[in-house]
Amino acid sequence: MLRNFLIYPATAFLILMLAATVYLYTGNKAKAVPDITISSVSLRLPAPGQTTAAVYFEILNAGGADELLSASSPVSANVELHNHVHENGIMKMRKLESLKIRGLQTTFFKPGGLHVMLFDFSIPANTTAIPLTLHFVRTGDVRVIAIIETQT
Repeated sequence: MLRNFLIYPATAFLILMLAATVYLYTGNKAKAVPDITISSVSLRLPAPGQTTAAVYFEILNAGGADELLSASSPVSANVELHNHVHENGIMKMRKLESLKIRGLQTTFFKPGGLHVMLFDFSIPANTTAIPLTLHFVRTGDVRVIAIIETQT
């Protein structure tokens, strides 16, 4: 009798704990709040005479999904999200209207892949960094500083 008295409540408790764990780790992902961190932000200056520059960084999302809509910077009136794609053996750069940022993943903006393009930029001489704002659907605006890398 005592054995039955302890087994049923213990079993019910374990089933409820299992259900709560499954919900927290699977059923709640779509509603989870994004937890966006931007790191390793750098701007690669072009060769002299060119007027476009690329910005690279990493987006670590430790939360739910989000979407990067655009980017802006006071040093450029035209800032676009871009990706490189291979078409018929040729690498081409394509403008992106937005970019889905998956939850619990890192998205890399790097040479030969995703990047932010600055067109007709104006960076004063001896400047070592520029401000950049990333505009997300759920996270909102994230302001970062891009360290300028010079061509060697």
